[in-house]
Amino acid sequence: MSRLNLLSLLVALTAAPLSAHAADTSLLSELSQLESAGYGPAADDPTYPVNLQRAQHRVQLAASNAKGVDATAIGGSPVSAEEAGHHADTAFR
Repeated sequence: MSRLNLLSLLVALTAAPLSAHAADTSLLSELSQLESAGYGPAADDPTYPVNLQRAQHRVQLAASNAKGVDATAIGGSPVSAEEAGHHADTAFR
């Protein structure tokens, strides 16, 4: 086997577990955020879809507030004009 083929094989075998670990970390992070927002995963929970949706909404609102976006507004506009790509001191002429 040529060095290039061997190197390609080695890179492919190394990258697969790393990307799977990153996906696991992302899922665990999301679950942690949902649990912090009040979601409690349980197999026999009669409020299952509703409590998950409420927690997702709370996480989304917290993320929007952290970015300075009014999540309750249609379109969720940025707080300042500079964040939208316009200068705050620009007047219409």
